[in-house]
Formats: sequence, C-alpha cells, structure tokens
Amino acid sequence: MAASDVAQKRYTFNYSDQWQGLSLHKVVHNCLPALGSRGAMLAIKNGLVAAEADDDEALSDGTAALEAGTNIVVDLRHGIQGKGRPKHARLHERIKVHYNDDDVIVVSKNAGTVSQTLQTGQKSKRAKGPSATELIKTYLKVQGKPVVEPILVQRLDLDTSGLMVVAKNARAAAELQQQFRPGHRVLTREYLAFVTGWLRKESGTWRSILGEGSDKLKKTVSQDLSGRGPGSKRGRPAITHYTTEEKFAEHSLLRLRLETGRTHQIRIHCAEAGHPILGDELYPKLTERVLDALAKKKLRPRNSESPYIESHALITEGILKVEPPKNIISRMALHCTKLTFTHPITGKVMDYHEPLPRDLQGLLKRLRKH
Repeated sequence: MAASDVAQKRYTFNYSDQWQGLSLHKVVHNCLPALGSRGAMLAIKNGLVAAEADDDEALSDGTAALEAGTNIVVDLRHGIQGKGRPKHARLHERIKVHYNDDDVIVVSKNAGTVSQTLQTGQKSKRAKGPSATELIKTYLKVQGKPVVEPILVQRLDLDTSGLMVVAKNARAAAELQQQFRPGHRVLTREYLAFVTGWLRKESGTWRSILGEGSDKLKKTVSQDLSGRGPGSKRGRPAITHYTTEEKFAEHSLLRLRLETGRTHQIRIHCAEAGHPILGDELYPKLTERVLDALAKKKLRPRNSESPYIESHALITEGILKVEPPKNIISRMALHCTKLTFTHPITGKVMDYHEPLPRDLQGLLKRLRKH
C-alpha cells in the first residue's frame, strides 16, 4: 500500500500486548508501515493520532509509551500534514495549572517531567522535555504575567505525577517551607500508588528512620536491621499513613498520606513492607534485602508500626511470597492526588485534587479486568 493511499483514510487500531513498552511513534509506524518513520511522527505532531475513548484530544507525545488497553485512532483523511486538530498546547502536555497569583502557583505535572532543572552533568536520560519550573516560566510568559524564578518547596520524582505548590517569592517560600515540616495541622499530601501483593493490614501507619545509604540511596536506618537505632546521626523519622483502596488479583491500590516528607519516603516504606510500587526500578532490591534479613534473623519487634515488622509477620505466617514485580507499566505507578495547604500570605486554606492520569487509569482498568 502506497503512502498516498494510506493518507486518505481514518484507521482504528485495537490495543495489542505487543505494544507494551513501545513508544507511540513506534506503534503508529508498526500499524501503518507505509507511512514510514517520518510520516508516523508527522501524524502525531499534527494531532492526527488520538485515543479512541477520547478522540477529541490528540496523543501528541510520540516518545511516550502507550498506556495499556488504549485503542488508537489515526485520522489521515486530510493528509499527513493536513488538518490536524491538536486540542491542547504543548505546554499543557507537561503541566496543568490549577491556581496562580502573585505568591504561589499550584500545578499538576506529568510523569517524565523533572521538577527542577538539574545541574550540568546531572541530566536524566529519561526526563522528557523542560522541567516543571521551566514550564511554569513559559506559562507565565504566555499568559502575559511577570516571569519570576519559581522556588520549589516540594519535589516530585521524575516518574511521579500529580500536584505541586511552587512559591513565586522568598516570603511565600519561607512560609510554605514551615508548613512542610512535620506536625503542621493543615498541610495534607495524599498519594495513590499501585503496589505488588496484598497487605495483611488494610490500613495503618509505617514508621522508620531514614538516612543516606552507602550506595547514595535513601534507605532505612532501623534499630532492628542495622543496630544503629533512632539515634543515628544521619537518620530522621519518616511516617506514612496507608489505606488499601482496592485489591486486584496480584496487586493493590493504596492511598498514602505523608506526615513527614523524606526523600523517596513512600517508595522506601512500600518496599520495606514487601510491596514495592509498580514500575519502581530503584527499590525492589531493597525489598529483597530487607525480607532476606528478616527471614534469617529472629527479631523481637519493638514497634509494630514499622514496615519491616509488617514484612516479618507476613513471612512467618507464610502469606508473603516475594517475586520480582512484573513490568506492566512503563513508569512508576505513583501519583500525588490531594494537596491542602494554607496560603502563605492570605492564610486561606487551599485544597486541590487531581485524579489519576490517563496512563494510570489504563492500568487500573487492566488490573480490574484481570
């Protein structure tokens, strides 16, 4: 079939397991080889490729992996470079602005967007496009607002999507930083995470002492596993409250509320509990190390809320079987869904919610189906 023939039609392609892990560009190229690689990319850039369930909104990131279960529509009736209809600006592919004033801006960032521009030599090969702070400056410029240097008071990992509040001046930043310290009565941060396995207790609290590991990773400095205990010079308390939202055949959806905000806190607590987050490439090995140590030692629990104690109980009862997490999503399945804080200047309570993004909604549907 010649490219000229292909470019006169509208095609629907149903999701195939062979698409797993492939970029959208590769999927379109495989489905319509007569277009060629360049033609497939042009079709995407011109807004001619969309999800069947929502074909009014183009899928315009050719490098992103297509979410599981998504059927695509390729509309070539007007030609590859014809009347495409992308429904959102490039800026909004990366961040969505929920609120903006002279002091703060609240955004929701996509997975694959780094929170802040990294220093030279620290660029991530997996980061897609500009950082969230650079996108905020672009947004301010497009809106005709004064362009300021955004000040981060919180960060989301590269692969974590969801809500962030960013300060626009030093006064607002100082006040927000106080709120992000443990014990603030208004500040709320809730995350949704897809993890391996079922938790024995459907809700509870995980507590540990987190410090820098020798391998430059944040990891637990716990009295039971390391002998150093809570008095460790480099460790600080980390507290996560969890609730099981939904169970699937081999996985669970958790809602997690942070009481403290240590680096990688949620990822570590889930891994320590023997239930690493799907798509997390960093901490599943920590899960194996912790569970191996617990299985070999006869520990006397001192704090039943500690994640490693929960894991130990599961092992001794023969409930937990540790297996490497299956690669069923191309990024870490963690999303900041709720953010509540006090406006640093007006004192007004600001409350924001962000539902699961499209890729995690696709994962949810797939897990429910199986």
